[in-house]
Amino acid sequence: MTEEQEDAAIQELRSLLRSGASEDEIQARSIMLAQGYDGVARKAQWVFRQCLGESPGPVEVYYRHIEAWREFLLSAARGHGPGDVVPAGVGLERGLFLGWHFPEYPLWLENMSRWGLLLLVARVSAWMAETTGRDALCNFRDPALNLAIPRALKAGRPIFAMFDYCYPDSHSVVTRFLGRPTRTPGGLLHFARRFGYTAHVVSVRDGLPVILDRFHPAEFPVEECARRINAAIESEILRDPTRWLLWPIAEDRWTSGED
Repeated sequence: MTEEQEDAAIQELRSLLRSGASEDEIQARSIMLAQGYDGVARKAQWVFRQCLGESPGPVEVYYRHIEAWREFLLSAARGHGPGDVVPAGVGLERGLFLGWHFPEYPLWLENMSRWGLLLLVARVSAWMAETTGRDALCNFRDPALNLAIPRALKAGRPIFAMFDYCYPDSHSVVTRFLGRPTRTPGGLLHFARRFGYTAHVVSVRDGLPVILDRFHPAEFPVEECARRINAAIESEILRDPTRWLLWPIAEDRWTSGED
């Protein structure tokens, strides 16, 4: 499925929801649309086996991964979280919130925009802009916006970013992730150290946000910060591995060693 096809699938499901379609109709259409991830799920089978072995078997990995993408489509179409539930003890000012791609993450984007977070994204999709408002989104890959992140950090604005992928042109360090030496984002951690941010590794359990780890990046080398974040996200993925949406592209980050 291409990015354009994914956006169209989400928009189709949103249109069904707004038209008053029954839940059975919406579920049935989501099953059909999720078949567009066939190639993605087949690649996920192979990468999964390289990291975690043969259990569950490849057929089960395939169908579970398709189901995870179906849940993602529905979450993105609905786009509304469960209300303003901020974990106890979390201060938003100078907070760097680091998450991962699980199927329900789109349900929390609206909440994060209401909390004033700047959401760093690799592209600004129509469904995401509709959910959060365009001002909440910053395409970190757009050269025209290369000052937006330092300005936000200097102002102390809370920031959210996914930390379970690293683009080839991103500043990175190498740490272990799912048993492999893996390129891991490093640039944002350098900024967090410089501007006195607190890092919060976040996820959702039973419909509520949870903090997996919290620390001050200025107190550790960037490599140790990356290791801690990777370890927390890896532990969360392993709770139900086939639901991690980025299995198909995990190998893009693998390196031959620690250096």
